[in-house]
Amino acid sequence: MLGLINGIGSTNRPAVDAKMHFSPATAARAAEADDQRHAAMSYVSEAFAEARLDGLDVDCIAQAAIFASFVE
Repeated sequence: MLGLINGIGSTNRPAVDAKMHFSPATAARAAEADDQRHAAMSYVSEAFAEARLDGLDVDCIAQAAIFASFVE
């Protein structure tokens, strides 16, 4: 820890201010990304429910969802 304070072993990353301020554009992008995540979760939940209604095993559905995400 002392080495980091003295600059020994520290990285070249800029210091982060404790008070982070976001611009309105950044906030809008974050809100849009949040909306997209919610929509994506709705699609996955709906597909999962349909697969369960068709009698597929929960573990098989989950594994297929993970593999599908890697393919994309």
